[in-house]
Amino acid sequence: MAIYAISDLHLAFSSDKPMDIFGEKWVQHDEKIKNNWIEKVTEDDLILIAGDISWAMNPSESKEDLDWIDKLPGKKIISKGNHDYWWGSITKLNKLYENTKFLQNNFYVYEDYAICGTRGWICPGSDKFTLKDKKIYLREILKEDIDETYNLCSDSEVLKYNGNQYERLSKKYIVEHLKYLNIPSKRNYVIINKQGYIVGVIIYSEDMYTRSVYNISITIGKRYWRKGYGSDAINAILKYLFFKRRVHKIELEVVRENEAAVLCYKKCGFIEEGIRRKKYYYKGKYLDTIVMGLLKEEFKA
Repeated sequence: MAIYAISDLHLAFSSDKPMDIFGEKWVQHDEKIKNNWIEKVTEDDLILIAGDISWAMNPSESKEDLDWIDKLPGKKIISKGNHDYWWGSITKLNKLYENTKFLQNNFYVYEDYAICGTRGWICPGSDKFTLKDKKIYLREILKEDIDETYNLCSDSEVLKYNGNQYERLSKKYIVEHLKYLNIPSKRNYVIINKQGYIVGVIIYSEDMYTRSVYNISITIGKRYWRKGYGSDAINAILKYLFFKRRVHKIELEVVRENEAAVLCYKKCGFIEEGIRRKKYYYKGKYLDTIVMGLLKEEFKA
């Protein structure tokens, strides 16, 4: 018995995502994987598949890719990657195959080994931290972040222009609904500075009515204003959405009176597209909001 590991298969039997656009080594990469797999792996071996399995966007699209994996020799255990948008109910996934199992808040025992999975983060100080010259890095919000993030974002000055969302939601409600804060079409990231402190939150979500158009919003704690954290975080999320998610357009909406935010968005390349008159209510007055947008071809990384 042997244990093998592989990741980033990026299969696309049911979707139009050719990997050869990334270079010659990706030409017919699925056949290369299959031939090498069959040559090395026996039915008694275990294969750990660590994410980014399929380009599919939903469970039905992923079936052909998962069937392809299941037919290969050996017992397979699959963990979720950040591009596995097809990933659905873990209970349903684990009913699909006899020799292929899925990891999500569980573990498997294989002979003398216990196998579990988690997402790793490259933090400041690591040799591989690619944002070491930046002020910030981003990661998904965790349960342990709730207290600090809530206190940071519930300041009255911070709440002034963000719709008072943290004022309306209790900490208990946020903790209970944490799993809904990060789904394939929406992500909540905490913004971490070089010293390891949370300085704010940035959110992206897919438009419900238009394909490949996303909305973003950002909140920075008051004591971290005017230090460049906002523009750094926005540029980081723009690069991710445009170049990793292949998004066509990113939009946002900002209260006209929030001049610092408007200037920040313009600095990041956003263009004013229109005014929504008297839309935002604050202290007995209705204020105008500005709709801003940025196309992929307009973005200067």
